[in-house]
Amino acid sequence: MPPVLPAEPADSPPEETAEQFRARFISQLKEDNFVLYYQPIAPPASPNDSAFREILARYREEEAGLLPPGSFIPLLEEQGLLPVLDRWVVSKVLIWGRHLQAAGKRMPQCSVNLSIQTVREDATFGDFVVKGLEKAGVAPASLTFEILTSDAAEHAPEIARFMAPLRAAGVSFALSWFAGEELALNFAPKMGFSYLKLDPSLALNLAKDAKQQARLAALVKRCREMGMRTVSMWVENAETLAHLRALQVDYVQGFGVAKPKPLEGV
Repeated sequence: MPPVLPAEPADSPPEETAEQFRARFISQLKEDNFVLYYQPIAPPASPNDSAFREILARYREEEAGLLPPGSFIPLLEEQGLLPVLDRWVVSKVLIWGRHLQAAGKRMPQCSVNLSIQTVREDATFGDFVVKGLEKAGVAPASLTFEILTSDAAEHAPEIARFMAPLRAAGVSFALSWFAGEELALNFAPKMGFSYLKLDPSLALNLAKDAKQQARLAALVKRCREMGMRTVSMWVENAETLAHLRALQVDYVQGFGVAKPKPLEGV
């Protein structure tokens, strides 16, 4: 009997071109394969308050369920598609806000993460937002945009120009992942940031470290004197929440406050 030869490997599928990937991604947005979640940003004395929320994009795969943003954000960044996602998120939030208000409910303040690609490459994004707010009948104060501290430090002039018309319209901005850098403390109030979202390291071991408590208390006080409110991210337990309340941090966010939930009616 002749030996059985191994089957020849099947041809690999052809690699997707950038144009094909872009078309598939936009198609998935239209088909609602991306969904919106939110996580409350609440005063530490009222952790159940959800009047201020961070909006989170999630990608829904047919069989894998919901995947965290880390699984698709780098790929979209590589393909230059984060501005498309940012516009989609803003559009969905404004439509949601319009429906809420039509039902006689007030739209919560929503904080949306912006990529540096959008800031640097989408020259009409500001007009898009302002016109979207007008069309939806949503108050500009209901919208906050988050920008990474590292991006703001590296691209300060571009970001300042980007922020100016939106701030004039009533939209606010948050500087996220702020770890206490003196440079950021100098430029943040001048650029018009209203919120500083504190890096989780600033709240680490608060219960056991009196020096860390003093450092954070001084930072919160300094931010308030500059006209900026603080948000402590990644608050994981009641003990940390109690210390942040005592240190007069303005807002808290994390699994110890509330886990992300689907945005209602989206």
